[in-house]
Amino acid sequence: MFKVHCVGRQLSLGDLSCLLCALLGLVILVSLPVWSWLPAESWHDAQRTGQILIITLAISIGVVSGAFRWQPYFVVRPVRRAIAVIAMLGLCSAALAHQPHWALVEWVTFWGSLGLGWMVVVTHHRFKSEDADRVLLASGFLVCGLLSIKFMTTYLATILDATAPMDAWLLFSGFDNVRFFGQFSTLTLPLLAMPLLSGAWLGRFRYLVISVFVLWWVQAIASGTRGTWLGMAVAAVGLAFSGRAGRRWASMQMAGAASGLVACWILMDWLPSLMGLDVVRGPGDRLNASLSGREAIWRQAIEMIVHKPLLGFGPMHFADIANPIAAHPHQAWLQWASEWGVPSAILVSGVVSYALWAAFRRLTAWSQAIEEGPNLYHCLVAAVLASLTQGMVDGVLVMPYTETWLTIISGWLLAIHWQERMPRPDEAACAQSYFVIGVTFILSAATLCAILVRDYPTSWAQRRSQVYQNNQHFQPRFWVQGVIAKEVMPP
Repeated sequence: MFKVHCVGRQLSLGDLSCLLCALLGLVILVSLPVWSWLPAESWHDAQRTGQILIITLAISIGVVSGAFRWQPYFVVRPVRRAIAVIAMLGLCSAALAHQPHWALVEWVTFWGSLGLGWMVVVTHHRFKSEDADRVLLASGFLVCGLLSIKFMTTYLATILDATAPMDAWLLFSGFDNVRFFGQFSTLTLPLLAMPLLSGAWLGRFRYLVISVFVLWWVQAIASGTRGTWLGMAVAAVGLAFSGRAGRRWASMQMAGAASGLVACWILMDWLPSLMGLDVVRGPGDRLNASLSGREAIWRQAIEMIVHKPLLGFGPMHFADIANPIAAHPHQAWLQWASEWGVPSAILVSGVVSYALWAAFRRLTAWSQAIEEGPNLYHCLVAAVLASLTQGMVDGVLVMPYTETWLTIISGWLLAIHWQERMPRPDEAACAQSYFVIGVTFILSAATLCAILVRDYPTSWAQRRSQVYQNNQHFQPRFWVQGVIAKEVMPP
């Protein structure tokens, strides 16, 4: 077989193809919130397009590498069966939905994301795991660093101009709504502490890493995203009970939050006052206990659950019942139960609970053995826990960039979980199961690409026209205008 000598080892042509696809996927992932490479589209639609491309590249890696022929499942048999039942229930719900084609789009997004997560695990084990960790962590740092530079550049331009009030939300770019930035910051704040926990990762970039970490906390606070505070608080409390290393991580985050709070006060209060600038939509304006209209959409989701508890209204079909607030209920469990059905939501809750239990059992086992375990493992557990917590009050399972990073981080966590003891391929599983899994992943990627080809040429113009004609705001779901209802709710 043709081989290429690369980085001290022999890479086959298949390995080289996988590596190139993975690097291309990382380039897309990093660029999505930084550069508007689809200027005619909104950030949301560009990131959905990027998510589809990343999923397609990941499935392509599976095809080229033969991962769909005979690989470890990386999850225990009860979890595999639960996932299979969830998928079947979703297909049944989609078939009975009011608009089956849109329900199928949501289903293939879920299944394609599952394929992306699995391929992160496979690729992590196929190549040297330490190098994969460094590449993934560097990708997260690069996105946060570039967005921080854009934030500070905009801030300095606003301060120096001093002709109009400072709008805090306009300091953020890369997302259609500052709350979507908050979702991303919840996922990445736990990871940015990794180099600070392990001095071996710092080296000559110590002060740069510390600056990015503090500045990222400044932006998280300035965005006023309350879900970020909730998610980070739950993650800090959870890891504090997991052992000494978890308490070190929690202490690091508390120090970062305190430093970020002081810096945010200087940037958003003291300095504008010194320059005679008023600040609108500042972080203090979001410090309230209101639900910001969530009570109405939560009530709609509960009514949907009561009306169709078994299979729900169909994936994505919260958006099929028009309301003037949102195309999703801003609550992950209510969203899943109202659209996929209560049995499916219970199974998903069971799978997620089992995964978190297994992760915390590993953390406490290290603590009892007077071992800290990998610092990166603690950071990944915290990122997943914080994001899932925010999903209880926000649309974490809707926004494409958040979905993509949550999938990658979950796969990354699973890969490190099995790093010490690589699971063997399940001898009891038949070859047909691998074939079926591979075919469904490929069909999911192909369906997403078909939707992209169908909707992209006229997507932005049509969605903008629909919103303007009905005098409404954008309600993101699959696309930035995510309402799929035939009749649009009047404002």
